[in-house]
Amino acid sequence: MARADFPDLAAIDQAYPLMVKAYLPHGLIGLVVAGLIAGGYSTFDSIGIGISSLFVRDIYARFIVKNATDAHYTRVGRITVPFIMALGFAYVPFI
Repeated sequence: MARADFPDLAAIDQAYPLMVKAYLPHGLIGLVVAGLIAGGYSTFDSIGIGISSLFVRDIYARFIVKNATDAHYTRVGRITVPFIMALGFAYVPFI
């Protein structure tokens, strides 16, 4: 559909933004952009929590502090999430 409406389309990754801009009113464009941002944030947040959990269970609990309570491991996991997310943001320019 995008090729039919925009025959001079140079890159296929431009199809969705052009279609949204051409066919949706301004209020819905804002809603679509907010949805895309929320989806990206949710994905990045889930990846950060997952990697933090992997670090705590597979490295920290196994090799660093072996006999701690679950509350301790939960606290360490919560502390490592911002560091994991910061590393992710620092890595973005290299993609």
